[in-house]
Amino acid sequence: MEIKNQHQRNIANLAFSLLFAGLVGAQLVTLWQLPTPPSLELTEFVLLSLAVFRLTRLFVYDGVTSWLRDLFIDVSEKRGTLIRVKKQTGLQRTVSDIFSCPWCFSMWGGSVFIWAYIMFPSVMLYAALVLAISAVATMLQLSANLLGWKAEYQKKMTEKL
Repeated sequence: MEIKNQHQRNIANLAFSLLFAGLVGAQLVTLWQLPTPPSLELTEFVLLSLAVFRLTRLFVYDGVTSWLRDLFIDVSEKRGTLIRVKKQTGLQRTVSDIFSCPWCFSMWGGSVFIWAYIMFPSVMLYAALVLAISAVATMLQLSANLLGWKAEYQKKMTEKL
């Protein structure tokens, strides 16, 4: 049974890989038809990198988008706790894998976001700024948490002596 499930997953993964290649191909065709080729300054590259980082965290980890991730998995409740289990096969499994993998999602989400930024720069600049600023705020918050945890650990180690 497991070999059949793996074979079905491989077929779904192949289908999504071909879909991704088609998506990127379509994006390249539209970019190729622009009157001037797109170019990114270093600041735009950093801005877009931070925006895609935050977009990835938003869809892969944040609770506010768990409803979307839950559309592609089996959700049940046991003793007041939600149990989330990926489907065994099919397109829902592949989408679930994309939404649970930051590397996978950043490829899909990043390609769409960057294409939209190049095609509609004035509209997407605002979204990129909001996401990039949120990414920096996230990194600062995580750094502060890490520093706090380290200080607490050091305090407990000192108290033991």
